[in-house]
Amino acid sequence: MQLREEFLNIDSEYYTLYLSNNRRAELPPIPDFYDTTDPKKEQGFEAIFGNLQASIDPQNIPHRDLTGISITTQAICLYVTCDEIDFPLRLELWDSPPDDLAPSTLAPWFYIAEVSFDLSLGELYIHGLMEHDIAKPIYIAPDTYRIRFYLGSLDALSEDYIHTHWSLTEDEYEEEPGDEDNLEDVDSRLQDPERNVWCRLVLWPSLYSPPQVIMTPQY
Repeated sequence: MQLREEFLNIDSEYYTLYLSNNRRAELPPIPDFYDTTDPKKEQGFEAIFGNLQASIDPQNIPHRDLTGISITTQAICLYVTCDEIDFPLRLELWDSPPDDLAPSTLAPWFYIAEVSFDLSLGELYIHGLMEHDIAKPIYIAPDTYRIRFYLGSLDALSEDYIHTHWSLTEDEYEEEPGDEDNLEDVDSRLQDPERNVWCRLVLWPSLYSPPQVIMTPQY
């Protein structure tokens, strides 16, 4: 059963989204494509860094490849394929995993993966690369959680739903005040395959299990 739902806009600079379990968490590197390094086998930032690409130029990577996860014990980095200052994310807390992985329900998504994460401090930070020090905590019952990431296209949702839950703009530095709800801004996002992306993030209490990639883009 779903217990809680929140809608967030995240600055996904360098195509990344971070989840941290404390204010001073050491962030993992940008992930290799579809990498799910098991933190039980690879302990520490340096060990994981050695198994990932040291640097990635996102502009030279095809859209279909811009996904992946890198994991440390204190933080997770998700490559979200979209470099936006208002990347839309829906956070859901469940008491058990949602039963929505049947083939008939997968059409809205191009990438689904799961990881386990220690949230025993009762705080979850969701932020972009440059927002780590200013992100506000989301308070949650202390526990180990299973986290399922879904990445999909915004055009699978209705424009009314987008406007109700997210304020999407072309550029927050260029928009005139009050233009956040302009349908033309949403239309331009929906028509651009490099920007037409959102994330559903589902958490439920669970014992640790290894990372799992459930679905990746079909070439």
